[in-house]
Amino acid sequence: MIRVEVDNWEGVRNTVMERFVSSIADFDEILNCLDGKKHTQLSTEFNDFYFVIGGNNDEFVVTKIYKDQRSFTLHKVDSISTYTHNICVGGQYGDFSDEIVVSRKETLCAAADVYFSDCKCQLQWIEDK
Repeated sequence: MIRVEVDNWEGVRNTVMERFVSSIADFDEILNCLDGKKHTQLSTEFNDFYFVIGGNNDEFVVTKIYKDQRSFTLHKVDSISTYTHNICVGGQYGDFSDEIVVSRKETLCAAADVYFSDCKCQLQWIEDK
């Protein structure tokens, strides 16, 4: 079982809900919690990195943050848009470029790779500067 923390905002106060996953179906169910208002981010700590997903319904920002402070963000493989998305992540609204706002399918692929080493799609992780 893998422990996942989900934020739980009540006004300006945040508490963390703890959930456990043992399959990608479990993870998909937890991903449904992210509504961009009360629940805006989920995270998991692994031995050498944190896996963090923020967003809502079908707009997600997915990041791996290593304990040596390097971080990598999942990018769309084919994005050329200059569009930005205003999304609440971790309780804060921000503008995120289209190239790093990924779909539910891409988010689930990243989770399958990170949690279960079972990725069946092409992922593009780019190191943040």
